[in-house]
Amino acid sequence: MSPPNDLDALSGADLKALVLALLGEVAALKQVVVEQRAEIARLKGPPSIKPSGMEQSSEPRPRSGGGKRRGRGAKRVRVAIEDQVLTVAVPAGSRFKGYESFFVQDLELRPLAIRFRRERWVTPDGRTVVAPLPEGIDGHFGPALRRFVLAQYHQGQVTVPRLVAMLDAIGIAVSKRQVVRLLIDRQDRFRAEAQDVLRAGLATAPWVTVDDTGARHKSKNGYCTHIGNDRFAWFGTTGSKSRLNFLDLLRAGHSDYVVNAEALAYMRGRSLTGSVKAALRTRFDRIFKRRTGFATLDRLLARLHANKAELLMVLDRPEIPLHTNGSENDIRCQVTKRKISGGTRSDAGRDCRDAFLGLAKTCAKLGISFWDYLGARLAVAGNAAIPRPPELVSNQA
Repeated sequence: MSPPNDLDALSGADLKALVLALLGEVAALKQVVVEQRAEIARLKGPPSIKPSGMEQSSEPRPRSGGGKRRGRGAKRVRVAIEDQVLTVAVPAGSRFKGYESFFVQDLELRPLAIRFRRERWVTPDGRTVVAPLPEGIDGHFGPALRRFVLAQYHQGQVTVPRLVAMLDAIGIAVSKRQVVRLLIDRQDRFRAEAQDVLRAGLATAPWVTVDDTGARHKSKNGYCTHIGNDRFAWFGTTGSKSRLNFLDLLRAGHSDYVVNAEALAYMRGRSLTGSVKAALRTRFDRIFKRRTGFATLDRLLARLHANKAELLMVLDRPEIPLHTNGSENDIRCQVTKRKISGGTRSDAGRDCRDAFLGLAKTCAKLGISFWDYLGARLAVAGNAAIPRPPELVSNQA
């Protein structure tokens, strides 16, 4: 629309018509701008932000071949199914045609307070006899509540303040100090079982991989070391990552060894590190001791030959993976715990954190529900029996 030559010469009606026409054109132009912005955003895509290594490793990798991904199928329900019949009012003369099933899963989470009235008797000889508490009662918080706290903190990565707020919202009267005690007090059996997992794994595993990451303990920087394979996982937090410290971790709590000059001489004298594939090692020497006349290439061959022991270590144990992806994946839970909760303040808290993280990972590798495992160890009523993870690790060797 072209503007008029003289706006002053327009009448009121003409000015009104001109304004309405211009407003219509402005609205149309705004709509065009909105559409163009949407098209530009679609063509540009999301901003390119390089993810961290942990985020990149956690993303699913594209499947090769370009075929459609197969469905995983329905998960099996692990609880008993309760049938409820629903009735409906129908007109007279209607015929009954059976039932139409509709499956629903739900969760019942409610507080429960029990006062046990324990009989107390005095025997003729003056002894006082009090009725024992039911199995699984260890303190003033029941086994189901203790299982919930342990699962939420160690598997769900919930912080203590949020866990206290959650329990308070449900209706449980508990303080932050009491939640901390539920997490670290009287957990010797879990720590011992985690140690037994390491011993069983090292005794039966054909190979293990290791990795470490930073960990804070008592306001000081330390290291959390992971040891495991496809059947078990174990975590240990110490203040060092030296070789001697690693050897101490491999002993799984034992102290009946020493590596000194006499031990090294004994191993060398009996060729405990001797080769078992001499032909390949000879061929390796023939290739990398070759002199080509090109200085750069000869230096490269000499440098590779100097690393012969490390490069040919795979010949002694070909079943060992050439990467530590398993350990890197397992240790992410410790990295997440460090980012969420920071460090530990007591030795008991450090040991419990490492033990439960290792037990949760081991249960996942063995196909055991960590929730069911905690229920079995804490004697939660109605929970199925779960074998000890160390025995399962040994049996799967």
